[in-house]
Amino acid sequence: MHPEQQIFCLRVKQQYFPFYRPFAGAKVLDCGSLDLNGNNRFLFHKCDYTGIDIQPGDNVDTVCAIHDWKAKAETYDTIICTEVLEHDEHWPDSLRNMYRMLKPNGLIIITCATGSREPHSMFQNGPPIDGEYYQNLTEADFRSVWASNLFDRFSFHIGRDNKDLYFWGVKR
Repeated sequence: MHPEQQIFCLRVKQQYFPFYRPFAGAKVLDCGSLDLNGNNRFLFHKCDYTGIDIQPGDNVDTVCAIHDWKAKAETYDTIICTEVLEHDEHWPDSLRNMYRMLKPNGLIIITCATGSREPHSMFQNGPPIDGEYYQNLTEADFRSVWASNLFDRFSFHIGRDNKDLYFWGVKR
């Protein structure tokens, strides 16, 4: 978790939803929750927080890919997925599944690599290892999966240096 991503998540929390249920007492799903260099748990206090990841480790409750997570439809108040989708070869199915699991009026927050960000490994510092999937994603990629009318409110933002894509949305 890098500082720019933390700042984005905190801004969404503080500016857009200071008193909004998804940050207090909510049922939260963190997709790609493994704590490699920080995690998202600090955003959520007194919440029912579940972390899923494809690897076991710190901050992971269940080992499972995002597109394979079988929670009931409309289960979560908040879904957060930070710095994961560029490593997920099933990212369209993962986006669809996250939307399916999100309650109406629920909040989704996503950050991922975009634009000029150098390919990087999810397993180690440095470039992807042989056979490891990697693809920077764009707003157009998201829009190819999610129609704008799926969200009551939403925003895309490109981080500094055109390296990170930030998204938040409230499901209709």
